[in-house]
Amino acid sequence: MWADDRQTWTRLLLVLVAMLICRAGLAATDLWWDTAYLLRFNVAVTVGANSPDKGYAGYTARVVTLDTQALIAAGDMQADCSDLRVTYYDGLAWQELPRHVLNCNSTQTDIRFMLVADVAVNGTDDNYYIYHANSAAGAPSAVTPTNVYLWFDDATVDRSGQYTRGRIDNWHGSGWDDSLAWNAAGYYTYATGTKATSGYRRAIDERDVYAEAEWFHTGCYNFNMSTGLMVRGIVQSGSGGNESSNHYYASIRGQYPGCRTSGNSEDGDIVEDNRQTTAVDGPNPPAVVASQWRRQGVAAWRTAPTNLSFWDEDASGNWAALGFPSGANLHVSGIDVNNENTGRGFAAIMTAQDQGRIRNFLVRRYVFPEPSLVLTPETQPPLLTLVKSAATIFDPVNLGANPRAIPGSYVDYTITAYNYGAGDVDAESLVITEPLPGTVSLFVGDLGGGGPVDFVDGSGAAASGLTIDF
Repeated sequence: MWADDRQTWTRLLLVLVAMLICRAGLAATDLWWDTAYLLRFNVAVTVGANSPDKGYAGYTARVVTLDTQALIAAGDMQADCSDLRVTYYDGLAWQELPRHVLNCNSTQTDIRFMLVADVAVNGTDDNYYIYHANSAAGAPSAVTPTNVYLWFDDATVDRSGQYTRGRIDNWHGSGWDDSLAWNAAGYYTYATGTKATSGYRRAIDERDVYAEAEWFHTGCYNFNMSTGLMVRGIVQSGSGGNESSNHYYASIRGQYPGCRTSGNSEDGDIVEDNRQTTAVDGPNPPAVVASQWRRQGVAAWRTAPTNLSFWDEDASGNWAALGFPSGANLHVSGIDVNNENTGRGFAAIMTAQDQGRIRNFLVRRYVFPEPSLVLTPETQPPLLTLVKSAATIFDPVNLGANPRAIPGSYVDYTITAYNYGAGDVDAESLVITEPLPGTVSLFVGDLGGGGPVDFVDGSGAAASGLTIDF
């Protein structure tokens, strides 16, 4: 381009430098949490018709469709998934969320995090993001017992002091055992003795909740074992060995191999208010498998009626995923319509007439159906910087030898567009406007033989792939 104010000529040269990274999908926001992370997934969280008692803020959501193996192989994620970060944008500010990543470098990496905001019935919140592709990212924040789940104790460190200990209810006899002890191998041991019950609880104050734990049963006492998980627990009276409750739901396994010819009648049931009152009658299972890790899970959600489910698996390796059992692990489901326990309460591990080990006690908010999460890959938007320079190339006195910017001179203007972001500039989307001084009029001509407008693209990795038509 040339500009003319009777005596001044201006030539405009446009140079574009951009990186060849394509965008895929439209974000809930084009704002970027941290430009050191080159790529991200938008995460849309969709919920069903049933909302949990306390809403979805604090609900543990789960992504199971991310192929980190492919991302790592492509160089878009660190080998240990350290640069995998979960964030939430509330329209004003970003928040990085603690996350629990399982099965890194696999085709189905399992990512859990707590939702930040409530979601309306049958609604969607698409303000969550998974960021990655930052080779310099340090270690993420560690998973704590309460920053991803309501409670998670994998027994890798001693947390026995963080439980309230008491009988809760007299499941067998009137005795109370308080033998829970941590073992550095990564579990807790207990041995209740005969006609004694022990309860270890967390005051989560939740109504709609799921609880899970692993057991390693090593023996039993007279009258066989009764061991399980309790939710919606409220102690009505007493303390320690004198506690009594008539407000809870509990799963029960009640037969140890060789202890008696048959298990307790409530074996495989969900009970309420005491060990022998059945809320949901489950099929009578065989005796538990001794001396190997096995799992139980129990959930209660909604009221009028209360929905109840009991999952049970003799081999922990057959459990679908930590904290998320599958239909194959389900032992029984049903509803309680006659004598509902509708209050919020604690979650607990209960042992009676039993000895063994415990680990991986996990509690989280629960409702069915659970939220579904859908990922959409995105790249960083372009981050453009324009730089303008002017060089006098001719004046009527000095001609081309050390020309000066005097009336009648030719001034060569160059505008360079630098893209410091990871995203490309979409075709036909980059428009540069350059206001000319009031004393300059535009002249379009060709003095250099290359046309009135020169376009010079970057080269190699800096090539934009853009063209210009004039």
